Amino acid sequence: MTEITEDISDIQGLTEESRELLEATGVESLKALAESDAHILFSEMEQANAMLQLTPTLPAASEIQLWIEQSRNLLDYHPAVEVRRLEPVEEEAEKVASEILHAIAVPVAHMVKQKISVKDIPAMDSFVEGEEEEPVSQKVEVPEASQDLSRTAELPPEQDAPKVAPPRVVHIKPKAREAVEIKPILSKERDKTPIQPLVSDSANIRKAPSTGLNAGKTPHSRGYIRGVLHPQPIRIRIAAILTIITMIMLPASMVSGVLLLLSYPVWIAWIPLGFVVMSLLYFMFARGMSCRICGQPIYGTKACRKHVKAHHIKFLGYIFPTCFHVLLFSWFRCIYCGTSVRVKE
Repeated sequence: MTEITEDISDIQGLTEESRELLEATGVESLKALAESDAHILFSEMEQANAMLQLTPTLPAASEIQLWIEQSRNLLDYHPAVEVRRLEPVEEEAEKVASEILHAIAVPVAHMVKQKISVKDIPAMDSFVEGEEEEPVSQKVEVPEASQDLSRTAELPPEQDAPKVAPPRVVHIKPKAREAVEIKPILSKERDKTPIQPLVSDSANIRKAPSTGLNAGKTPHSRGYIRGVLHPQPIRIRIAAILTIITMIMLPASMVSGVLLLLSYPVWIAWIPLGFVVMSLLYFMFARGMSCRICGQPIYGTKACRKHVKAHHIKFLGYIFPTCFHVLLFSWFRCIYCGTSVRVKE
């Protein structure tokens, strides 16, 4: 014959997680399980699992009922009335009080000093009966460790609010305004200073070409001088000449350097030296010239898209044709914005 123990692990179908949940609810023996109610025990197990997170799935109430029946069969326990594992509750008698009971506030510093927990201070209900006001008595229970706080404190009777005089209405008479003659800001004898237009030293880009500049020329021909006027037409022409010479001397100086290495006459060395001088002049006078409209360099190329109408010759690029166009036709088209710019009034 199998020996019957009080261990709930003897219940068939009881997993380790379920056993831990039962122990968390206070069911640690077969007797406690036999005296439990399935629905109440399921609710307690659900609350315990919500806090402890022991298992992702809870057993059903019908499965818990089977565990309870097994424990009763093992213990040969068959209650006549359904037993519910509830805490005994004592019903409080109806409180009748002829006075108002209030709880006084205990200072936090005193609670910390005397090590009084919030749970040690009992809650107290208030009841009111009768219409007459009586002295108020307050009772607060304090642990024995606290000796400096009196257990019974009497509050002074309520005092009437001080009488306040009714507000008075004060009438304020407006101050009489004196008639003051307002003088005009501007005197009639003083005339306004005429505003003169701003005068700029630079050339006016809206200035039309001089009479007879394009006489006998077809408006759509290349020789027809068109576009906005550049403020430095002479410097534009000089910069074009310097740019052409520098671009021609660049390959010439490279060839002369190779010839010097092949023991050619020494006078060829003047070509590289002339290229260095022309490069300095180019950077001093030509490289800084910019378009009047977009501000981009006229004789300097940039790694960007050029205008479709810009002066361009295959294998020579944009700068070389622009310089020749300035010298031959006295106007050019900007490489970047495509605006026509003339260098002749």
